Amino acid sequence: MKKKFVLIGAGHSHLTFLKNTNADFFNSFSITLIDTNLKIVYSGMTPGYILGNYALDNINIDINKICNHYNIDFLNCNIEDIDFENKKIFYQDKFINYDYLSINTGSTIDLKIIPGAQLYGIPVKPLSNFLKKIEIIKNSKNKVVSFIGAGFAGLELLFALSSVNTSHTYNLFTNKKNILPELPNKISSIIKKEIQYRRINVYPNMNITKQSNNEIFDDKSSYTSDYTIYSTGPSVSQFIKKLKLKKDSKGFISVNEYFETSYKDCFALGDCISPLKPNPKSGVFAVKHGEYLAKNLKDILSGKGAKPFTPQKKYMLILQLSRYAAILYRGNLIYKGLIPHLLKKLIDTSYIKSLNFDSK
Repeated sequence: MKKKFVLIGAGHSHLTFLKNTNADFFNSFSITLIDTNLKIVYSGMTPGYILGNYALDNINIDINKICNHYNIDFLNCNIEDIDFENKKIFYQDKFINYDYLSINTGSTIDLKIIPGAQLYGIPVKPLSNFLKKIEIIKNSKNKVVSFIGAGFAGLELLFALSSVNTSHTYNLFTNKKNILPELPNKISSIIKKEIQYRRINVYPNMNITKQSNNEIFDDKSSYTSDYTIYSTGPSVSQFIKKLKLKKDSKGFISVNEYFETSYKDCFALGDCISPLKPNPKSGVFAVKHGEYLAKNLKDILSGKGAKPFTPQKKYMLILQLSRYAAILYRGNLIYKGLIPHLLKKLIDTSYIKSLNFDSK
């Protein structure tokens, strides 16, 4: 009888794992993918969708099609609990046994820490809900739109929205002194020029403490805000919080250099794990996690000379600025213009085409 391998979450890591795994894996295991969604939005193409480069169908990944293509089982459900000792996953008053388990459920935006934000705020995750709100903002006029958080993803969304609707007033609040301080000064300079060109108001060293229907507050002042979008960095989901696994100080799952968790035969990948320095949490690195596990799983399970995962020191980032322009950054190379946009488009469309199969 085949052993059971269960994948929880259809994140970048698991989708890449399935794409890169050889036939031996599918022949050796009975595989089940569990996710709460039937379709997921590809985050890398979200700014392009807002800008009008893609239709919504172009950026959706159909999980059913993926499972049909690989001839694996798909459970569309919420997981209630996991018994790691007895290898049981509980859902909807049922359970499924497993021999091996991998978790790749991503991260979330925690609005509970800001009073009023859950009621009035717009988190960028989950993306499917966020994009419904974006359509409302795109089609409104002369509003004040505030972005809380000035990270890579938040900036892309801000630039996309401010490109397609110039009637709004845009505010950017960050708790840091500078924008993207971890990146070279040349990139910061390009970002500052874009912000100035779009007349975006920047509020550095700012901690938002409260929100109402049309205002946000710090310790000293209040600011008008008709739409407040939160892109404040990754937080642990409620699902991960309740799992009885070893975690770091922020609640992310701790893994070793083979992506093994504190329980035997349980792996974790992507944004739900403790960051593997020097890499930040990003789909770029989640893909690398999936590629590694696909290549090394057999050796890890057999205990025979698996090579540990080594985080990249050099990597490529492309930040979309407008409909036909982007910034490319890799090592000492920084380039702005049409070519980075075309490269990003090629990478993103090739990736999603590799995942969207025709149903059998």
